[in-house]
Amino acid sequence: MIRMILQNLKKKLMKKYGDYKMTKFIWKGISAVLIVFVVFIVIAFCMAILTKWLWNSCLVGSVVGVNEISFWKAFGLNVLTGIFFRTSMNYNNKK
Repeated sequence: MIRMILQNLKKKLMKKYGDYKMTKFIWKGISAVLIVFVVFIVIAFCMAILTKWLWNSCLVGSVVGVNEISFWKAFGLNVLTGIFFRTSMNYNNKK
């Protein structure tokens, strides 16, 4: 299904721009964005699995009152941590 969508998009680009070099340039840009998106999602899922494993193996037995968490709770915990502890420092060196 995704392959059909991408082929349809490629045909539309060829019809709109006609120039092979321009279409190839746009196609490379779309491919790069998709690759970055997939890599970002894979890293996010790996971090969630790691967070779940660390939480369930280290904290549950050691700290009283801490319950096990699921994959999606670990994913949400990573998102919230990223929001709360994002750095806001500006490193512009204007002289």
